Amino acid sequence: ISELDLGEVRIGQEVRVSLDAFQNQKFAGRVSRISPTTNLQSRQIPIEILLDNPDRKIKAGLLGRVSFFAERESNVVVPKTAIVNQAGTNYIFVTTNKNKDNQSNVSKRKVIIKNSSSEEKVEIIAGLLPGERYVIRSSKPLQDKDVVSLSIISQ
Repeated sequence: ISELDLGEVRIGQEVRVSLDAFQNQKFAGRVSRISPTTNLQSRQIPIEILLDNPDRKIKAGLLGRVSFFAERESNVVVPKTAIVNQAGTNYIFVTTNKNKDNQSNVSKRKVIIKNSSSEEKVEIIAGLLPGERYVIRSSKPLQDKDVVSLSIISQ
C-alpha cells in the first residue's frame, strides 16, 4: 500500500480481492500483517492478506486487486428473485425515471454477490447502492431500457 493509505489500513480489517483469473468473483479476506518498514524508493508498505480459499482455486502468482472497506459500510441485501444470472454473470434491473403514470425505465446492471447460505436473500457487495430501487420480479424477461409498471406496493 502507499504510505498515504497507512492510516486507513489496520490488522484484522476486512477486504475484498478480485483476481484477473476469476473475473466474476470476489474473495473475502483480512489484513493479517502490516510490515514495520517502508520501501524507500517506492514509498510502499508491504501488507499480508489472508484469503478464504476453500476450493483451492487461488494459486501463487495470480494478480489480485484489493478493495478496502470501512467497517461501517453495509452492503445491500436483496431477494434472490431480483438477481438475473446470464452466462455466469449476475445482473439486477435498477429502476429509473419514474413518470406520472407510475412507470419507470430499467437499467441492467452487473452486480457482485456474496455467497450466501440463505435460500431467499443475497448480499450485493458491488454494483448496487443502498436506497437504489430495483425490480424484484417481472412477469416477462427484461431487457436494458425496458419500461415497467410499478406495482401497488412499490414506493
